[in-house]
Amino acid sequence: MILSLTLASEGQGTPPTMISKTTRTQILTEYDEKKTIFEEFCQELVRLADKLCQRDSQLIHSMSGRVKNRKSLEGKLLRPEKQYGQLADITDIVGVRIITHYGRDVDRIAETIRREFIIDQKNSVDKRDLLDPDRFGYLSLHLVANLSADRLALAEYAHFRGYQAEIQIRSILQHAWAEITHDLDYKSSVAIPREARRAFFRVAGLLELADHEFGRVRDALEEYRATVPTRITREPSAVYIDRVSLVEFARRSLLVTQLDQAMAEAANVKEVAGVPEWIEKYVAHLEFFRIRTVEELSEALTRHKQFLIDYSAIRLRKKSYAHLVIGVSIAYLPYGLAAETGSEAGVFEYFKHFRLYHDDATRREVAGLVLKLNSDRDSIVGKGNHRNNLI
Repeated sequence: MILSLTLASEGQGTPPTMISKTTRTQILTEYDEKKTIFEEFCQELVRLADKLCQRDSQLIHSMSGRVKNRKSLEGKLLRPEKQYGQLADITDIVGVRIITHYGRDVDRIAETIRREFIIDQKNSVDKRDLLDPDRFGYLSLHLVANLSADRLALAEYAHFRGYQAEIQIRSILQHAWAEITHDLDYKSSVAIPREARRAFFRVAGLLELADHEFGRVRDALEEYRATVPTRITREPSAVYIDRVSLVEFARRSLLVTQLDQAMAEAANVKEVAGVPEWIEKYVAHLEFFRIRTVEELSEALTRHKQFLIDYSAIRLRKKSYAHLVIGVSIAYLPYGLAAETGSEAGVFEYFKHFRLYHDDATRREVAGLVLKLNSDRDSIVGKGNHRNNLI
């Protein structure tokens, strides 16, 4: 009675009646009979959705499926605002959840789902459109989907005729809001105690703003990635070393290409191959020696040309590598920079900071070598014989 009065006072009209016990029993019995095929349909639907979204897989954080359990179904049937005459009226027995990295990617994934499935528009809902600007709640797109006639004509899908699923698409932060509010058991702003309501609004606004800003950051990074090769060529002093600029420099720099090749020849290695993406971890190594721009990196590589070639001839030759990787000159440049300290302690500081070599004997052997090579180079340069014309 209290519930009915509350609903009526909130403008819901005549309080709804409960589903009859007979109908509930019939629905639950049919559910029990079809539970196995629901589970098969769920697994197949996740595999199919994953395959169909491969083109946009970089937008997707995770994809999962579930079949509503019997207890949850019983609870749904007992809710007075719900009216079901048969199991087929319940559209979310099978559910697939696709979580995107950013809110703006929801519509892009939804386009694929709409294109590849038959969508029940009547039972689908875009909760993003239902939310007033001054309200809070999770923004999620729910599409009730059926397999297309073409797929149902295939033997592996034929027994799923008449089955449908609710596909939820939302971003990571939208998902976080939904999960936390579900855990707190508050889905409506009017149900929240007034003392906590302001905090709920504040958190909702922060999450929505963060979702939007992360999308803008991604756009800025994509623009940076597209323009950095030109910027490296035109104004290297203004391009700071980061994971994007360092990889692009390793990939496109003639200096790096020539120096890598010279090191390979000195090490008696036939080729330089591979991709330069691995070199991104050396951003921190260069920062350790205050090498922060592409111009500073180019100058340091030029200054240590002979050191790197000689190191390859002595140290790398012993390793009998099948090939050296693109950017190897950048990877070993910090050895020359460490040697410029002129002391074993200075070289050890670099080795220990990045946990290079696990025993003191090897550390001393390599430190002694780089210090000697640097000393020899200094003495040769002092006599005016640069030897850098080797490359």
